[in-house]
Amino acid sequence: MSDSTLRLRLANTPYKGTIAANVVLGVVVAVGVPPLAADRVRGAVEAAVASAEGDVTLWARRGEGQAAVGIRAGGVVWLDRASVVLQAYKPAIVDGELRFAIGRPQLHSV
Repeated sequence: MSDSTLRLRLANTPYKGTIAANVVLGVVVAVGVPPLAADRVRGAVEAAVASAEGDVTLWARRGEGQAAVGIRAGGVVWLDRASVVLQAYKPAIVDGELRFAIGRPQLHSV
């Protein structure tokens, strides 16, 4: 599987959270994240993006067994608020952008 990245610029509309969430959902499912965990990521991304005032830029990258996501919107206040919403995914703020990754769970033989 080759790496692929989706990039979106979402205008300030009531649907930007839903659009961003479903794009991220597709990417995390593509790397093998189970449905319930993928839906939790979707919900967190939807809440974070919907809380942004103004336009949002999002990228989602599919790698081998892992998805990486970057979201840019608003300023420091939004970054703080979105970091709390996405805290389960250990987000990092890099150059004014909120980034996190989620991987496919490793299965172990017993």
